[in-house]
Amino acid sequence: MISAICAKGEVVYVNAPNGLNIRQKPGTESKSIQVLEFGQKVVVVDDEPGLNGWLRVEGDGYIDGTWTQTTDPKEDWEVLGEWRITAYAETGNPCANGNYPTLGYTVACNSLPFGTEVYIDGVGFRTVEDTD
Repeated sequence: MISAICAKGEVVYVNAPNGLNIRQKPGTESKSIQVLEFGQKVVVVDDEPGLNGWLRVEGDGYIDGTWTQTTDPKEDWEVLGEWRITAYAETGNPCANGNYPTLGYTVACNSLPFGTEVYIDGVGFRTVEDTD
């Protein structure tokens, strides 16, 4: 994570598991104008001390610099295989593990144990709670 001043034009990567909001102004109370995915790279335009850890990035918005790093967080990952994963909507029925499915969290897979956290490109992190 970044704790020091970044150079103008430096590339940083999002290290927030559920993505990182680009906001109109520095601060969590400011309106979100876009969401960057985990591992997405962005170019720093400014990180002046008065921004208190917020970075102005290309596209004229601001991100919280504590959720970034200078290397791709996925570069050391090892691909362990491919699985069939099913996403969820509200069903009103419990999953095979006894929990009720949660939108944006639950997936089903016959070949991975319950509780396995998976990363799906373009979607984010999800947790196996059911079988197909």
